[in-house]
Amino acid sequence: MSNLQADPYLRRADIRRRQLRQQLLTISTQLRAVSYTMTRPVDDDSAAQARWSPEEITALVDYLHAHRSEGNGAGGFKSATFTGAVKHLEPFHVAGSKVKDVKSVKYKWGAVRDHGPQHYPLLISEHSSRQY
Repeated sequence: MSNLQADPYLRRADIRRRQLRQQLLTISTQLRAVSYTMTRPVDDDSAAQARWSPEEITALVDYLHAHRSEGNGAGGFKSATFTGAVKHLEPFHVAGSKVKDVKSVKYKWGAVRDHGPQHYPLLISEHSSRQY
């Protein structure tokens, strides 16, 4: 009979050692992923950030509100709707900023939708008080 089978304390210690080893493996994997993300080359297109003026944000919300029937009811829209929003935003483009693409419009809409009341209180209250 081995010591592990005979002594319950040794059995618990062995189980705890295995759990700690598994946790260390998980942390190590996560650190490798973070390290890869931080050291990978950045595309020139993605390095430039789209700067949004208040007029552009208002135009985006107005456009998506007008096309809300194309949404899924939870604030999500299809790519075709975002493509239309990109075209709608062209006249509002701010010189020196990255031209808005579907990806940047989706990200901005996600930020406005998820954090709107905290970051865009006047915009959200204006839309919620409108009668359509």
